[in-house]
Amino acid sequence: MPSGSTGGPFLAVERLAKTFRLRRMLFGGGQTEVHAVRDVSFALEPGASIGIVGESGSGKTTIARMLVGLEAPTGGKIVLEGEELRPRPTRAERLRRSRVVQIVFQDPYTSLDPRQSVRRALEEIQRVHFDGRAKAERDARTGELLDAVGLGEKEARALPRELSGGQRQRAAIARALSAEPRILVLDEAVSALDVSIQAQILNLLADLRHELGLAYVLISHDLAVVRQVADEVLVMYRGRAVETGPVETILHSPRHPYTQKLLESVPRPGMRLAREPASLAADEEGCLFRNRCPYAFERCLEEPELLELDAAHAARCWLVSNGKERSANGR
Repeated sequence: MPSGSTGGPFLAVERLAKTFRLRRMLFGGGQTEVHAVRDVSFALEPGASIGIVGESGSGKTTIARMLVGLEAPTGGKIVLEGEELRPRPTRAERLRRSRVVQIVFQDPYTSLDPRQSVRRALEEIQRVHFDGRAKAERDARTGELLDAVGLGEKEARALPRELSGGQRQRAAIARALSAEPRILVLDEAVSALDVSIQAQILNLLADLRHELGLAYVLISHDLAVVRQVADEVLVMYRGRAVETGPVETILHSPRHPYTQKLLESVPRPGMRLAREPASLAADEEGCLFRNRCPYAFERCLEEPELLELDAAHAARCWLVSNGKERSANGR
């Protein structure tokens, strides 16, 4: 793996892109291209946390999968600790990456081995990454991990099907921590849980971040979840970053119309959510949000750049450059 500069951020994502080539089933076959992620950049310092938000199909999970090596980028690069990660790493390179970056998936039941107890799952990760450790040391570390996520000996002996949803997610977090990573990628890690359990897991994540100095990449469609855990927010729409900035700035002073709609669409009792059919065609031009934007005008037929509003806040919208931006409350 080629080495990069050691003076940059802990994790740097530079102009990351992912294009899928899909086979057409009708009209003579052939292939079509789908841009899942387009030209996305962000940086993460040790112990920091970034939330990546957007509706289904915005590219959030594809970014998460590229960060941990489950998908290979088709453009851009990922630089970890000053070293550029190759799109198709060797086994040794994958192992080194997994020592630094681990992922916690949305559904802990399908991400845990149904035939392994929680204790065996934690011990297996330690054998892979720390094969020089004595059994007594592994046992002690397993006990520390169980205690850190709030699981006892009864849960340690249990199979995944014998645990509640919250207990399974705690077990999945403990398994990710077994590799002693410095970054956790949390892919909708609380969205499958009920509200009270969500709060418990979010509190656990906040405590772990403080105690272990972990950095988080939090993937979520729920801005309330992001607010509890993230320092910075990257708002995604159809594969592109449309707004980025500190979490409080994004929540209180959103400048992109899509971010405003996300905030307005936080579910309320009796509310019906409008949905747009996903379309990530590679040949579409101009602002991708223009057909849904109440403020669209002629220049939106051109593709906007990510325009800086200040040192930490940027939005991909021509309204910003023309001084026509609307606040979230319509003023």
